[in-house]
Amino acid sequence: MPRSEEDYRRIRERQKARILKAAKTVFFRKGGTATMADIAAEAEISQGLAYRYFANKDAIILELMKELVDSNLKEIERVSNFEGTSAQRLELIVSELLKRVENFEFTIQAMLGKEPSGNRIDFIHTAVQNMYNGNEKEKETVELMKKQYFALVNSIRNIITEGQKAGEFIKEDPDKLTVMILCCVKGLVSLAIHRPDQFEAYYPYTGIIMRILKNDNHIGQ
Repeated sequence: MPRSEEDYRRIRERQKARILKAAKTVFFRKGGTATMADIAAEAEISQGLAYRYFANKDAIILELMKELVDSNLKEIERVSNFEGTSAQRLELIVSELLKRVENFEFTIQAMLGKEPSGNRIDFIHTAVQNMYNGNEKEKETVELMKKQYFALVNSIRNIITEGQKAGEFIKEDPDKLTVMILCCVKGLVSLAIHRPDQFEAYYPYTGIIMRILKNDNHIGQ
């Protein structure tokens, strides 16, 4: 019995997913020095077949970034709609952000074309700078990151505003409180990337961040 178009579509999707999974493994191991040949070997397919699905390594990196951003946007939406207090939702979103540091790091490594070693803070700063000054592929990645960032900002601000209305959080400018939360997260992410040993030893659990916002007069806390 001949295969239907739906059968071929499923085969293409499975093959594409196989290549992307292999790319993640290779990028974790070799960073941006990985080649299409490395990815094809990891996926146990011919290099020619890999090129049938992706024009080059940059196309794979962009697809991985799209997957990552899409996953993060879905997580932001899930947390925003989580049934709980504003403090619980905000604590959850901060925790989820910190869990995703490793995924962001390997994607940046691949984009910059570096091995996964060295000073990782300088590495990421350089990568982001290169993206803003780079080619169309890198500009598209910047737009994806902007989309994720603004979704995150809006979500945090909305949660803070709702928490203030419920009396959970202190009555300060929600924009300033949002920036404060993002700065806390940025600092913790930097610590996790630059000094993972310090991060594991001294990471202040997210409840500490929540106490900065806490309204001590709120009876329900």
